[in-house]
Amino acid sequence: MRKALVAAVLSAATLFSVPALAADSDSRMAVGGDAMFVLPIGDFSDATGAQLGVLGRFGYRVIPQLEITGRAGYIYGFSKSTEVGPVKSDVGASVIPLWGGARYFFFEHTPTAGPYAGAELGFNFINYRASVSGAGVADVDGDKSYTRFGFSAFGGYVISPDLPIDLRGQFIHYNLIGKGDESAAIGLGISVGYTYQL
Repeated sequence: MRKALVAAVLSAATLFSVPALAADSDSRMAVGGDAMFVLPIGDFSDATGAQLGVLGRFGYRVIPQLEITGRAGYIYGFSKSTEVGPVKSDVGASVIPLWGGARYFFFEHTPTAGPYAGAELGFNFINYRASVSGAGVADVDGDKSYTRFGFSAFGGYVISPDLPIDLRGQFIHYNLIGKGDESAAIGLGISVGYTYQL
């Protein structure tokens, strides 16, 4: 009787656990979020201070190691101050990114974890703001917004399928396609994220 009961429990556990494992391994969709820090470089560093933001992320695996991705969010640019005599100016640039891309995981045995590389293309809604104040100068505040098509390339590492913390470094060109003699808006970003497999 005891042997029959043990056999029945094991059979039931097998019936319920195998489909669950199969469902996890066959999961194609994922959602997540990233907290990002961007250090502006080149001419862009004259237009804004460091940037900090959050992005939501969606992914769909077309094959086990290749994921098509979409990200959107808000990246706030802290003000950068300069002083020339009594005149002080503050400038900053914030960005609303709308990016689509892909990333490839290098470990075949763990296609949702380990090292990866990828790239993104998309639109960046950039808001520049500036203020000038000082002795003998009327205070001036203003902002201007642009929409530009940009590019980013990145590499990263997901710790494990059980601990899907995503560490990423990336090169960002916000205005790859600009207008006229517009200066390049370029930054180096690092981010920490978390992923939920659906």
